[in-house]
Amino acid sequence: MLTDFFLIPSDRFIRKRTTDFTILKKREELEIVVNYYQREAEKTPKNPFNHQQVGSGLEERFRRSGNVSDLHSAISNFQMAVRATVDDVEKPPHLHRLGCALQIRFGHLKILADLDDAISSFQMAVRLTPNNADLPPHLHRLGWVLRIRFERLNNLADLDGAISNFQLAVRFTPDSNPEKPLFLGDLGDVHMIRFECLHQPTDLEIAISSTRRASELTPDQNQRMLRAARLKELEQVNAKRIRDEWHAAEARHREGEHIAAEVRRIEAQRIEKERMAAEARRLEEERLAAEARRLEEERLAAEARRLEEERLAAEARRLEEERLAAEARRRCARSQTNLESMIPFMQQSIELTSEDREDRLIILGEVLQARFHSLDEATDMENAISTYQKAVNLTPDQHPAKSTRLVVLGDALRSRSRRFESVGDLNSAISSYRRAANHQEAFLKQTDRSSSTPKKSGAVSSTTVYLKNM
Repeated sequence: MLTDFFLIPSDRFIRKRTTDFTILKKREELEIVVNYYQREAEKTPKNPFNHQQVGSGLEERFRRSGNVSDLHSAISNFQMAVRATVDDVEKPPHLHRLGCALQIRFGHLKILADLDDAISSFQMAVRLTPNNADLPPHLHRLGWVLRIRFERLNNLADLDGAISNFQLAVRFTPDSNPEKPLFLGDLGDVHMIRFECLHQPTDLEIAISSTRRASELTPDQNQRMLRAARLKELEQVNAKRIRDEWHAAEARHREGEHIAAEVRRIEAQRIEKERMAAEARRLEEERLAAEARRLEEERLAAEARRLEEERLAAEARRLEEERLAAEARRRCARSQTNLESMIPFMQQSIELTSEDREDRLIILGEVLQARFHSLDEATDMENAISTYQKAVNLTPDQHPAKSTRLVVLGDALRSRSRRFESVGDLNSAISSYRRAANHQEAFLKQTDRSSSTPKKSGAVSSTTVYLKNM
């Protein structure tokens, strides 16, 4: 030991077979060691250690001088060290140094082949390493060069490979290892890069958890502060992502309402166009028939008068029902006591007699709906809709008031959908309106085919008498 103390640094370096060339501070000392190992490599070309030392020394000289020829020679010596190593188990350290040198040359010359060769070297080092405890440095370097190639070529497969290798490096590294915070930090960074590409929240969550764990394991106070700042930045990104998703959901909701309204408008236009087209066809057929046969013209004229009378009767009946319903609502608004006494009376009258039951149910529904608007009790609206539904169900398909009652039911469902923001009620309302339109069209076609004039419905007069008696 005392003899070693009196040796010059270069001789001590050679005698101890040291591999860290950064400790040779003077250029002359570095030159002596490099020249020594170059001579030894020429003497024993099959000794991988000598080639490894030459490559490491030339790589250190390149870092100090910037002479790229030194880097080329270093890579050549690392390659010779790999070839000179017979046992595959001993190759990973040489492959690792070769990959690092190729990565450095890519950083200076930007030759993509160097980056591909570096990846191949690290992959072989991983494959030939038998012990999981020795894998993390190779896995970390492999993940790093895959990340560099992704940044150059923008191939997501490289980014996925980088993430997989960083994950394995973290898994095989114990918490006591001082390199683990670095591995965790790099794992968080590549997950953040993939989040910026694919916008998957899972990547951002893993980036946050990895950075947080790296900060917890970092012993150095300054490094811990830097990782804490990075963690705060990632958490701010996550908070912004959550806000943006909420705003996007709100926008989609508003857009959905707009689309639903547009669908209803288009559907109404379609129904109106079909009705107008059907009416135009009917009028054209009537015109041609009138020109061909005088008697048919008289029959069609009589039929038209009958249809007009029925339309006017139906319109009068609808207006009367609306008037009575409005009167009922006014009465309910004037006195809640009248509403409370009117509902049981109407329910009892419906149960006691079947005459004009459908009209009575419609009026009862109007009263319940009026009480709902007065007291805002959800059960009143539910009972009103149920009552309208009963009236619709009791009305025969051939009855001219069927479509009007379907419209009343649809209006109630639409009112409840607006009050409680229920998409289901809105869909049911659309269905009820569609049924009303289909019934009206079918009823008109059926009356066109009828050869005799049916008796006029007495629903309006009976409904009027019933309301007046109340």
